[in-house]
Amino acid sequence: MMNKKKYLAVAALVASSLLFSGEAPAQAKSLESLGTPVAGEDGTADYIQNPYDAASFGLEVEFKYEPHETYQIYCQDGFITDIKFQPGEKVTYVGAGDTTRWVIDRSSAGSGALRTEHVYVKPVKRGLSTNIIINTNMRTYQIHAISGQRYNPMVSWVVETSREQLNRQIRERDIENMMTVNAMNLHFGYRISEKSLSWSPEMAFDDGQKTYLKMKPEIKSSVAPVFMIEEHGKTILVNYRVVGGYYVIDRIFKTGKLMVGTTKVMIKRGSV
Repeated sequence: MMNKKKYLAVAALVASSLLFSGEAPAQAKSLESLGTPVAGEDGTADYIQNPYDAASFGLEVEFKYEPHETYQIYCQDGFITDIKFQPGEKVTYVGAGDTTRWVIDRSSAGSGALRTEHVYVKPVKRGLSTNIIINTNMRTYQIHAISGQRYNPMVSWVVETSREQLNRQIRERDIENMMTVNAMNLHFGYRISEKSLSWSPEMAFDDGQKTYLKMKPEIKSSVAPVFMIEEHGKTILVNYRVVGGYYVIDRIFKTGKLMVGTTKVMIKRGSV
């Protein structure tokens, strides 16, 4: 168990990394790398956010919503992909390029302010692709659907203000939290498997609200891993931010894992 001086030293080190790092907080590299750049009509670069890795594991996908982007999803015959919208968001139009070989249905769950609308997508066979446009009372979603041997069981969006504003707010909050945290509240009781890998964390700890993974310098030149947690018998793909050499996850978890291909590093939170 760490003594008080070591707690304080680690807290100061993390805060210093956050404060003086020139890196802007970013969406998880593993998710950003899934975007395939394509040229927009005006010659600028648009991006298809492509949850291919998530489909490989049959995981839920949560996109960051950006206007004018196309979101690529994976579907599979015999399975339904559930496109879920924000509570209170009302679907006003759903259209697809191929309505003969793609089955699209709509429904809702909940009531009042918690009413959530869903669009269900299912291809009749593999090897198909089509575009789907969904208009709601709040925004428009451009989707490119592909049918194959994997699928995304659920797709949803997180709606932000502007990327720059959000990044600045997150950075300021992270720095403020690390500068004011009670060092004795830091929890270092994490077990990390496969520490020898270049992309495995050197250390893991939390402050009671967020979890911090101290990554090795080699991570910058190696493949960025996908981070997932295991909760209620399900494996969920989780977004994280990269701040000053740390992966910052906005929650506490009992069991998490980093994966590159089929290789995984397990991160388990202990009682001490």
